[in-house]
Amino acid sequence: MKEYHLFLSCILLIMLYLFTGKKLCMKRNENEIGSLVQTEKRLNIMYTYFDPTEPYVEEELLNVWKESWRRAGWDTRLLSLEDAKLHVDYEFYEEALDKRNVHYLPRQTYMKHVAMSTVSCGGFLTEPYVMPLHKVTTKEKNELPNGGVFTLHDGTDATVFSGNEDEWNRITKLLFENIEKNSVLTYRKLDNGTNIFVVNHNAIHVNVRVLTDNICESAKENFCARFQDTDSNLLDIQYSEIKPMLMNNWMSYYMNRCWNEHGDLTGWKNASSFSNPYTLPDSHKTKVSESGYIDVSTDSSSVMCDEISCRIMNVCIGKGGVIKLFGTEDHVITEKAKLGTLMTHFRNIKTESGTSASNLWAKIGTISTGLDEIENCEHHLGDIIWPLVRLNLKFRELNDVVENGLHFLFLESLTAQCDRLYNVIAEHVIRLHSIIEDVCFETIYFGELRTNFLRKPSEASFLLSAHFHRDMRAMRLLFYNHFGIPHQEKQTILIMQERHSRGSSYAMQFRNIANIPQIVKMIKEEFPIYYNVEIISWEDYSLKQQIQIMARTKLMISLPGSGIMNAFLLQDDSALFCYCQKAQEQSIDLLSIYVNGTKMEGAMEFQLWFNHFDYASFKEFCGPFITLTEEGATSINVVELKKSMHKLGL
Repeated sequence: MKEYHLFLSCILLIMLYLFTGKKLCMKRNENEIGSLVQTEKRLNIMYTYFDPTEPYVEEELLNVWKESWRRAGWDTRLLSLEDAKLHVDYEFYEEALDKRNVHYLPRQTYMKHVAMSTVSCGGFLTEPYVMPLHKVTTKEKNELPNGGVFTLHDGTDATVFSGNEDEWNRITKLLFENIEKNSVLTYRKLDNGTNIFVVNHNAIHVNVRVLTDNICESAKENFCARFQDTDSNLLDIQYSEIKPMLMNNWMSYYMNRCWNEHGDLTGWKNASSFSNPYTLPDSHKTKVSESGYIDVSTDSSSVMCDEISCRIMNVCIGKGGVIKLFGTEDHVITEKAKLGTLMTHFRNIKTESGTSASNLWAKIGTISTGLDEIENCEHHLGDIIWPLVRLNLKFRELNDVVENGLHFLFLESLTAQCDRLYNVIAEHVIRLHSIIEDVCFETIYFGELRTNFLRKPSEASFLLSAHFHRDMRAMRLLFYNHFGIPHQEKQTILIMQERHSRGSSYAMQFRNIANIPQIVKMIKEEFPIYYNVEIISWEDYSLKQQIQIMARTKLMISLPGSGIMNAFLLQDDSALFCYCQKAQEQSIDLLSIYVNGTKMEGAMEFQLWFNHFDYASFKEFCGPFITLTEEGATSINVVELKKSMHKLGL
């Protein structure tokens, strides 16, 4: 009887397909072996392809891609080589690429088509650097564009595709019959006016460093946004390292600016730029039920300041970053006076009276400036990140800061490559110039005077505070917790190289350790079992990778330079050996060290940070521990290095 019902079901489905021309998606009924049932095919699934065996897989970029499409109402799926291997013609396709010597990233441009051809009923596929501009529509949930005919949505740049299963297989076969250096070139070869596929142009190309006022209008008739490496225009850093952070910041700005609470652009011209962009968990909400707003008639702002910083309660941030205080006219004047000259620490920030009731966004916000033109992220770490952490720890419980970070962080500076550091300590990073309507908080913190140090070496000094060690450990834990990096056995000896020279005069300031091969040879002979030796330059690694490296590092060997700032991430029983180098300038400052009449320089970070830590071991070496080559580079005395390592108990 079951066999009869199965046979009848198949006949009915075939007839439906013949009469309607629609391809149905089938699956096995898990409750009845051998029974095929029709399923409701949801097409709001966005696919992308990656090969986890390749060294250039960008996990952080994939996370941004998944979260952006999820917020737009799409499910996401990651396809890999394992999916491609399920294709009946996989071996043929693999052999075809081998014959044409197509490997690595170019090979993936073809293999993603093979993988997508195995997806029942087909669907959408994008590159991981393509993001949505709108919430998914009812139509997109139920049917593919152009009736399922294979479509390129970004012209022949070939970054966004859609098609039904038959179309994906047809196009894949065509691609492998016309193999070029990569699939993009094949698409351009095939796009010869023969209507082999549909070519649409409904993707906008985004410059991640530009946040324009008319972006909503530009996006209105388009489907997605494409981010490219060539958009960055950044020097002295690999764009792949900062791309996820820049894309995430741009998407946050776009969603805040253009999406209303329904997630589309209906009425976008009148929508608030911050109209319910985030859904906060209950624990983050400021007030309960009926009093979840600031009422100008009953609520008053409260300002508490010392000579360094301020805490303001019941406060809003208005258009352009204006701080709005609430209460009677006299009360606002009194509270504003408490801010005093602290307000001068922030460029272009003003205060004024709040005049209307405003919804509260969350419990906590923090205002800072950021650094506009400094692309050396270690300066941001010491001059802005560190003070911001200490500012919050001054007013909040330690566990609250470590577990929740700074919540909402408002910066005046433009989006920049170093935002990846701010994203570690804050749940959301928002630019003051992007605020159009009031954003209100139970509490806002600001003021960082004397919680960092000045960047001029001649003026820098250590400023002790009662909780310095606690605060330093808290910042270290914030970075580890953000990326979920556990405690690790320390098996690495790290030797730092100079940053690669890419035409920047700044990069040329850093010399390399002259005798790295001799150092490596000594370590392998003297410590053959215990340690791996890694020779690295930080610019070759993402922030997460840098923290993972520091988590397993027992000893870091380096010359002075801002790159050693990462040593604050060392675990309690690890160490930094820093060797002085020949000074670049002859002017005398507190870093000056003279060896045999030659001016040398050490690392400012020791006087400002490392000498005062209560964890790890930080050592500076000069004099008999180094010699200079004819070119002026530092050569480390290997015998003395070995002695120092043994003294440390390595």
